[in-house]
Amino acid sequence: MRAWLSSRGFDDAVTEEVLSHLIRRRLLDDGRAADALVKRKSGKRSVGSELLRTELSLNGADPALIETVLEDRGGLDAALAALSSKRSWKRREQAGRFLMSRGFAEEIVESALEAAFGQQQQTD
Repeated sequence: MRAWLSSRGFDDAVTEEVLSHLIRRRLLDDGRAADALVKRKSGKRSVGSELLRTELSLNGADPALIETVLEDRGGLDAALAALSSKRSWKRREQAGRFLMSRGFAEEIVESALEAAFGQQQQTD
């Protein structure tokens, strides 16, 4: 918010006054905003922790806050929710690409695919 106000030409004193007012009234709260983003990107619209970390960082969230918000997030549960909400998957590869595009870590994708499709056969 500070960067946005500054980019619009507001001087530092006005910016600080506005931010203080919004924080006092609990209209501006980084923790609540981060939690809201994580909730929006859960369930049917689940995305992985890496994508969430990137989006929160781009929105200017503090790195410590990002880690706090993401530590309670179940990666495997979120990946399985994303798989089950999209459609019935016929091919393991398609489901894997879908999860990777949603920002899930490779280990989470493999675990979700094993849960959904069973152990993959190794070919020599």
